[in-house]
Amino acid sequence: MVLFRKLNSKMGFLRQAGRVAWAYRATLIIILVPTLASPLLAQHSGPAKGGWVVIVMAAYWITEALPLAVTSLLPMILFPLLGILDMDDVTRNYFKDTVVLFFGSMVMAVTIEERNVHKRIALGTLLIMGSKPRWLMLGFMISTAFLSMWISNTATTAMMVPIAHAIVIQIIKDRKMLKSSKPSLMVTGVKSDLDDQIDERIYGDDPGITFANWFFFMLPATIISLFICWVWLQSYFLDRSCFVWFRDCNCCKEQSEDGKAAHDLIRREYKALGGVTFGEFATLVHFAFLIILWLFRKSSFIPNFDGWTQLFLVPEYINDATVAMIIAISLFIFPSRMPWIFRKMFGKTDPGEEPGPMHPLLTWKTAQLKIPWNIVLLLGGGFALANGCEESGLSDWLADKFSALSGIPSWSLVFILTIVLCIFTEFTSNVATTTIFLPICAALAESLCVNPLYLMIPVTLACTYAYMLPAATPPNAIVFSFETVSIPDMVKAGALLNVVGILMANLLINSMGQVVYDVFTYPSWAPDDKCGV
Repeated sequence: MVLFRKLNSKMGFLRQAGRVAWAYRATLIIILVPTLASPLLAQHSGPAKGGWVVIVMAAYWITEALPLAVTSLLPMILFPLLGILDMDDVTRNYFKDTVVLFFGSMVMAVTIEERNVHKRIALGTLLIMGSKPRWLMLGFMISTAFLSMWISNTATTAMMVPIAHAIVIQIIKDRKMLKSSKPSLMVTGVKSDLDDQIDERIYGDDPGITFANWFFFMLPATIISLFICWVWLQSYFLDRSCFVWFRDCNCCKEQSEDGKAAHDLIRREYKALGGVTFGEFATLVHFAFLIILWLFRKSSFIPNFDGWTQLFLVPEYINDATVAMIIAISLFIFPSRMPWIFRKMFGKTDPGEEPGPMHPLLTWKTAQLKIPWNIVLLLGGGFALANGCEESGLSDWLADKFSALSGIPSWSLVFILTIVLCIFTEFTSNVATTTIFLPICAALAESLCVNPLYLMIPVTLACTYAYMLPAATPPNAIVFSFETVSIPDMVKAGALLNVVGILMANLLINSMGQVVYDVFTYPSWAPDDKCGV
């Protein structure tokens, strides 16, 4: 009995200690990780110092002991103190052209949200697709996929999920299975998504990855993946017989009348938007010009046309970031209403209205509030970390160690990496995972004399396959917050999509990768001291 009491007392102490440790876990990680890794600093070698910085930042990013953006500032302190890079060289990484490209793209995205263009596109697509569950699902998937190409995944999900939820509730109400008031289509308090912005551009612009060739590289896989996802989710959530394409499944037959209620709800919401305003139209024009300028900046896919940049004195000075900034600045200038003089000419001025200053399509105040500035720091921190790894000699050290893997076929290495990172990203931030592993993949590719893009592109794609858990990415959490989908459902539905994603990434890099990026050839822009290029 005495022994039992002592054992119980010890267990109680351990439980209490565990609760205290968990309560202060962030502080413990911040202190213990650099302390435990400090033997590396005692070696006084560049690779060891670089490795210490990587370990510390990776631990902080993965556990989020510090906010991701704050961790991204550490290279400004650690690299100068450790004698790896001076402050001027470190800070250059925080405003590269990629960061400018992100800023310009986000200005366009925020304007689309501010002018409600995204909701009009989504509701318009749903009206076109029809009201049966099968086609409603496809309508939601198409509109969501399209919008998430241009605005953040979180913003897209925050808009689309309440609409889908309202339609489901309306169907249930009409079947007298649930009595409640009309559900709201608004979601508030959604934080900005850090997991949307991933860049594999360690080698700058040299690999030749542009908006246009990336678009055509990913387009076939996007369409195929969307189709597979649609078929699988029909089967899982609607009816097994939905695999039979030329007849309605049981659930579709049962809900033929309910579909009218869903269609009416969508139509009401679309009518509530009113007519297309001058601001919406102007935003759509800017959006179209942005896409056109990106696509035709370098038009290698059009014979005898080298792109519109050839009209300028030094075409190579113009890149996708330049285009993004042209449109971004225009959005801060272009008026959100038709100018007074033109409205006066067409008799559309209000009684007694006098000419005055016009608000632009996007104000700087709105941009300050809605643009996720922390991602600017996150991108810069990733570039700074990669630069520090190179300057410290850590990249060369890793490349030398990775040479032991030279006997493994490169395709099997890609397959293993995509599986590992697909699992890893279910528990960590997509951006943090990519930022940590892309420099490692670059060093691995160089050591094996493999085109770095052959490893880095599929790894980047694998880091976005976070389909199974609510905590994997903010869009998952938004869906789970409506309490209509359980974790087992998310895991079961997402598991197959993860498998499809892994297979798609491997198939894509071994097919379209060769066509678009020549990934089977070691490039001239990669280090050639070991590969004889």
